[in-house]
This record gives sequence, C-alpha cells and structure tokens, in this order.
Amino acid sequence: DSLDSEAGENERTKARIIVDSFETDPAEIYAGQDFTLKVRMKNASNSIVASNILFTFESETVSDSPVFTTVNGSNSVVVNSLAPGASDTLTIKFSSSPTAEQRSYTITINEQYDSPEFKNAEESVTVDIPVKQEARLSTGTIDVMPESINVGGETNVMFGINNTGKVQLYNVTAKFEADSIQTEETYVGNIKP
Repeated sequence: DSLDSEAGENERTKARIIVDSFETDPAEIYAGQDFTLKVRMKNASNSIVASNILFTFESETVSDSPVFTTVNGSNSVVVNSLAPGASDTLTIKFSSSPTAEQRSYTITINEQYDSPEFKNAEESVTVDIPVKQEARLSTGTIDVMPESINVGGETNVMFGINNTGKVQLYNVTAKFEADSIQTEETYVGNIKP
C-alpha cells in the first residue's frame, strides 16, 4: 500500500519460485519411452506469498519438433497458492521422441503468478532430462572358408557387424563357442552409428 501506483517493475517485490528437486519415473529414460516427471516447486521468498500460479512446461525442440510431448495433451498445471518457504509437487506425464539422440534435453517451466505488489509476474526455470538410446547391432552373412574342416584343422569365419542404433558401440568383441570347437575371441573395436 505504501508503493506509488506509478512504481516500476524494479521497485515492486515478487515471490521467487524455484525448482527444489525433480525426479523421473523410470529413472533412466530411453528414446520413445513414456515417463512421469515430478518437479518440486518451492517459493524461495522468506516473506512474499505467490498466488494464482500457472506453470507451463515447454520442451526443447530439435528440427522444429519437441523432444518431449505430454501424454494427456495438457502442458500446464495451476497451483492456487504457495506461502513463503512452501513447496508443491507437480506431476506430468511425457513421451520422449524415438529419434532423439542420446544426450540431455531441457524442459523449461514458465511461471506466471501474482504477488501482493506484483500482478502477472513471469519467470522461467529449466530442468535437464537425460535421454538414452538402446544400443543395437546386427550381423551380416557368415562365410566359413573352408566350409568343412578335419579334426584339429582350422577355418576362417568372416561376417560384418552393423551398428543399427544411434549410439556408438565401444570395445566390440566377437566370441566363437561350440562343443565341437576351441573357443576363440576376437576384438573388433568401436563401431560408429
């Protein structure tokens, strides 16, 4: 009440709403998988209340497509009030893009809320969500030369190994085992996607 009606934005006080913590269920998210994001939002102010709070979740985009989309279609959550120092947990279900590369992606939480001296304050905070890709490979046609061997003899086995996933395969080895042969293991190396 002591503020002049002409007071500017920097002269008015407003609440500070931060991400206190967050978790995902499941803890490890693979591309193409649905997951639940639980974000604990806290009013970090020690004396200013926040009310009529609208939280809008916005996903990072890659090639104009969002990496995360909401499963139920709504990306907004409303909280009536957060007292100074109070927290509230927001829960929203997302689906991750199956074509997302293996790395962390940002979800921006846009906030719009009222404080006693400041109406329609706008802030934004972010959380980083790591996305993993399944490692996949396939083998080509197996060539054995010569095709038949005598007891105690040797043969060469050749085939291609193809990385059909989106992540690099490290330290690939090929192991040959059977009751009728001596076990052999060969180091192949790293295979790019």
